Amino acid sequence: MVVFCIVDDKKIAKFIAKSLVEKSLAACVNIIKNVDSIYLWDSKICKSKEYQLMIKSTKKNFKAIENEILKLHPYDTPEIFSLKFDKINKKYKKWIQNSINKDKK
Repeated sequence: MVVFCIVDDKKIAKFIAKSLVEKSLAACVNIIKNVDSIYLWDSKICKSKEYQLMIKSTKKNFKAIENEILKLHPYDTPEIFSLKFDKINKKYKKWIQNSINKDKK
């Protein structure tokens, strides 16, 4: 599963990513810079440059990931949603599972 989250500050993006990996909630977090976001907020069309977090994990960790993001994220309503893998390389899937289960062995 990949969880998506967007944030407007690089330091916060790195802080959230590091926290998720350190707590073994995610195997990897990619931070994509210069995402142009156009959205409706308080009845106004807004534009901003943001950082997209792509969080690689498993379905069972979604709630814990969501809670961690909500604890650390500055937005009132942060983007938090997941997509399950339609297809995934077996070795990569095993690496994700091993990475998030390392403390549970």
